[in-house]
Amino acid sequence: MDALLSTLSGELMATGYVIQSDGGTQVVLAKKGRVNHILHFILTVISAILAFPIVFWAPIWLLMILLRKEDAILLSVVNGKVESRPVKPKGRSIFN
Repeated sequence: MDALLSTLSGELMATGYVIQSDGGTQVVLAKKGRVNHILHFILTVISAILAFPIVFWAPIWLLMILLRKEDAILLSVVNGKVESRPVKPKGRSIFN
């Protein structure tokens, strides 16, 4: 990996990104979106207390975990400078 990419990749990895692919002068980094588990736990408990026939919020919570958004960035070295652009990552989605 190029020294410029290594430095910038390290900074992004410190914020939660992981390397998906490394091609020497190009690196693809990705980061999954976060799910607020405390909020969804509270909503699940409230929906159970309100005596819905089914615990309504638990399936929604599970879907949010399974289908959470993933952001990806392509870093490449062009003429000695690092360029970055968003990339649509391969991932699970029912909306594609």
